[in-house]
Amino acid sequence: SLISSGDYKYSLTSDNNVCIEEYSGSEENLVIPDTIDGLSVKEIGSGAFFESSAVSVNIPSSVDYIYENPFLDASSLKEITADEGNSTFFSEDGILYEKSDSGNILRCYPQGKEDSSFAVPDGVAKIGTAALYSTKLSELTLPGSLKELERHCFSFNQFLKKIDLSGTAVTEISIMALAECSALTEIVF
Repeated sequence: SLISSGDYKYSLTSDNNVCIEEYSGSEENLVIPDTIDGLSVKEIGSGAFFESSAVSVNIPSSVDYIYENPFLDASSLKEITADEGNSTFFSEDGILYEKSDSGNILRCYPQGKEDSSFAVPDGVAKIGTAALYSTKLSELTLPGSLKELERHCFSFNQFLKKIDLSGTAVTEISIMALAECSALTEIVF
C-alpha cells in the first residue's frame, strides 16, 4: 500500500527508504526532493511521472535506482537533469543517462524536446526500456559502443524514417523496440 505525502505517493524499499510511485503535482520546473517524510528518496518507480505536465525535472543526488522510464507520456518534458552529486545518473543536453561499468545507459530522452535529430553519444552501450519513446526525432545516429536495445526503446517515434545499426555492436533487438514507428521505411543491420 502506498503512503501519501503532499503531491507524492511512495512505497518503502527493503531498507526503509522512499520509492516514489506517483506524482500528482503540477510544478513546471520540478525538483524532486531528496527526502520525503524524513526518509531518503532512493528510487523512482516506473510510472511515477506518467503524463506529468512538468517541463523540466531535476533528480536529486540521493536517487540511485530508476525503474524503466518513469516519464512516459510526459509530453511537455523538455529537460531532465541529475544533481552533480549523483553517482549513478547524469544528464547531457537535458537527456538522462545512467553510469555503468559496462558502458553508459541512455535512460530517458524527454518527449517534449524539440530537436529533429540526435546522435547517441559514444560510450552508450544500452538504450533503456522506452528511453526514446514518442519523440520528435526524424533522424537518429547510433554509436559503435551500442550493444543492447531494451524493449520499446524506440517505440512510437512517428517521425523516425531510418534506423542504421550497421556501425553498432547490437546483436539482439528486444520486443517492441520499434513498435508504432509509422514513418520507418529503412532498417540497416
